[in-house]
Amino acid sequence: MRKKVTIDTIAKIAGVSKMTVSRVLNHPELVSKRTLIKVRKIIEELGYHPRADARTLAGGRVKTLGFLIKSSSEFALPPFYNECVLGAFKIAKEKGYRFIMYDLIDETSISLLTDHIHSHFVEGLIIFEGVYEETLIKRILDSGITIVFVGEKIRDDFITISSDNKNGAREAVEYLILKRGCKRLIHIAGTDDKPSCLEREMAYLEVVKNYGVENLGIVRTSSTLEGGVKAAREIIKNGIIPDGIFCFSDIIAIGAMHELVNHGFSIPKDIKIVGFDDIILSRYTTPPLTTVHQDIAKMGELAVLTLIQILDNKNEPRQKHIVFPTHLVIRKSA
Repeated sequence: MRKKVTIDTIAKIAGVSKMTVSRVLNHPELVSKRTLIKVRKIIEELGYHPRADARTLAGGRVKTLGFLIKSSSEFALPPFYNECVLGAFKIAKEKGYRFIMYDLIDETSISLLTDHIHSHFVEGLIIFEGVYEETLIKRILDSGITIVFVGEKIRDDFITISSDNKNGAREAVEYLILKRGCKRLIHIAGTDDKPSCLEREMAYLEVVKNYGVENLGIVRTSSTLEGGVKAAREIIKNGIIPDGIFCFSDIIAIGAMHELVNHGFSIPKDIKIVGFDDIILSRYTTPPLTTVHQDIAKMGELAVLTLIQILDNKNEPRQKHIVFPTHLVIRKSA
């Protein structure tokens, strides 16, 4: 039988104290680069994962879940994430779990992030759309940590909670055409190839084609306020002005609407704008934003409940891909 690897084992092989090994796992910034590399190499070679020692702590389990996002430069926690996290925190607290937030800044932070996840005995992880990194996911799964994805279906064998992007986008574009009389449309899309971007774009193109209205093009930008501003500037610069715009997200729509108004356009008189998400901010823009509602908080709640079900019962839910319905919320921008 293979002998159990402990912090004491690693310390003896590395020729350092147990305190140094603990610092490597919990506070690597306090350890010299040379020692850090040496100890981490031994940890990797021995296949040591500190989370396995969690059972020895008081109560047998630490009951810790993680939430992995990728933040933007505009918000400490982007609005969509914020509402989902609030829902997740609510359920976690009720069930006696604590939550740790992780921000994947870039690929260089993967090693530090996985070390922290292991050393803090995280049992389950909720990973948001746009955060998928093959190396990171492999390391997490190899260590036995359960993952639930929110917002995108990565693989058939992964548990995913998402919204009905196609029907939501379809309803938004049909509203612009059938209810608001738009005949010249533009879609401001996201810049990446994540499923939600592709599904909403596909629905936009299908509806425009089906109803025979003019598609003036697709403008790609980051899903940020500044991204919306830049997209609006590009539309104005091209001189081909639509009477309706469907945006990938509310944040893009808010930025675009701000820039269009600054250039003298009246919303919705000149241009009608519809967003997607129904974040809290969308109710307080001028004019208030018409948008596709996603039950963001409920998605966060279900993600936590699903994780806890797996951790407590040791079995996965029968339905691996849960899709929340969407609906259009009509306000004043369209």
